[in-house]
Parts: sequence; C-alpha cells; structure tokens
Amino acid sequence: MWINYNGIFFPENALPISARDCALRYGVSLFETLRWTGGRAPLLPLHLRRLKTGMALLDAPLPPFWNEDFLQKEIQNTVKHNGIVGDARVRLQVSPEFPEKEPKNSGVPSYIIVCSPCDPLIFNALGIKIGLASRHLQPIPPPFCAYKTGNYLPYFLAAREAQARGLEDVLLLNRQKRIGEAAAANVFWTQDGQLFTPPLSEEIVAGVARKHLLDVLSQSGRVIQEQPLTPTCLRRADALFLTNAFRGLRWVADCEGMKFEKGPAEYLFKKAFSLLT
Repeated sequence: MWINYNGIFFPENALPISARDCALRYGVSLFETLRWTGGRAPLLPLHLRRLKTGMALLDAPLPPFWNEDFLQKEIQNTVKHNGIVGDARVRLQVSPEFPEKEPKNSGVPSYIIVCSPCDPLIFNALGIKIGLASRHLQPIPPPFCAYKTGNYLPYFLAAREAQARGLEDVLLLNRQKRIGEAAAANVFWTQDGQLFTPPLSEEIVAGVARKHLLDVLSQSGRVIQEQPLTPTCLRRADALFLTNAFRGLRWVADCEGMKFEKGPAEYLFKKAFSLLT
C-alpha cells in the first residue's frame, strides 16, 4: 500500500511521521472514511463540510485551497497510485500543524490518505447481526462528539467487542443510558410506518450518510422524527438499520435475539444509496 502523506507517496511501513506530531502524541486530528466509486467520491461535499467545521472547532481552520477539487484530486491520485480500478475505501486524516513553542496554528494542515479496494455498494439482503455493548463506554463530550476525532477509544473498544462476539457491530449507550449510535454507524428504526433516528443532542457522530438520508427523504416530503432511542423503543421497533458513508445503509436482521423486518431498509437503501454506486 502506498500512503499519500501531504501530497507525497510513501510505502505504508516507511511513513516519516515525527514523534512530535500532535496527532500522534495527543490524538489531535479529524478523519473521514468515504467510498470512492465510478471515479468519484459521491458524498465528498458532506465530508468536506463536516471536516471544515471540525477543524474550525480545533482552532485550526482549513486554508481556502482545501476545497472539493483539491480533495478529489488527492484522493484520485492515491487510488491510482495503488492501482485500484474499482471501488475503494478511503480514509482521510487531517491534523493541525502547531509549532512546538507557539500555540497558534501555522495555517497548513497535515494530511494522510490511505485507500484499499472494496466490493461495490449493494444492499445486504441477508441482514446483519448486532448486539448491545456489554459496558458503558463514556462518549466523546460535545461539541466534539459530532466529529470523527483521533480520540476514538470508545468506538475502538466497542468494535473490538463486536468482533470478539462475532457480531457486525454493537450499539452504544450515552450518558443518559439511551442508545445513541453503533460503533461505526448511526442508527435508524421504524415503528408503525414512522421513521426515527436519535437527534444529534444524544452526543452522537453527525454522520455523513445520516445527513444524506435525511436530506433525500426531506426533499421527497418524508417526515423523519428525531427522538431518543431507549431499549424499550428498540423492542417495539419493526425495522432497524445502520448508516455510514462507506457501507451506505445496512439492514439489521437480529439484535440480541430481536428480529427486524427487511422491507423498510431495502426501500430506503434503493431510494437514497443506490444512486451513489
């Protein structure tokens, strides 16, 4: 694998990162995981919007040249350099450059782009099996919880638990002991024909796929209710599905023995994500 480090390519085992790098030392960084398909990153505008607001929150606003054209070109070069001709999973990490003795940001972010080939985006017709996290993992506090930061420990541990239990993902509880999100996705559910998702006030990541789905449904006049998800609500749900920018929308067939319908998830995948392939 070749890694794009500030526009220069290095083998993955020879990346010249300084021990003083603030992302390495303190986790001061943001990242975006996206899908490259058909020679483009379909949701790039939403990724860039979140990245810009997140970097401003870190007191390190992105310079003007960091626009869609710049990122599209850098991602395309990375995909091409790795010889990938189909779909790719792309991870972009950005960190501010803080001089060692001066707290003010230098104005030029440092970035790393890695990519790997992946299968095309299709609906998971067999469904996935997930669970509830076995322990309470303190979420990232607001306002930083809305972004994918280098302080990723709660999600990392949740993903490790899912893997150890042979699950695709686990649902995390927030400070109020409600279900906020999964380890790597936002959560949606249906009940009696109505569609729900937890609001961002539940201290969850402001997911790009979540935003895309809400926008598509809003434009078609579909009402989506944002309300907290309790374990009791989950037991009453008819359908349950997860969204993220790389996998799109995935139908949950089973969560801790609870079974969920496929129809609503399949319909929403075709309506909002099939056009991104």
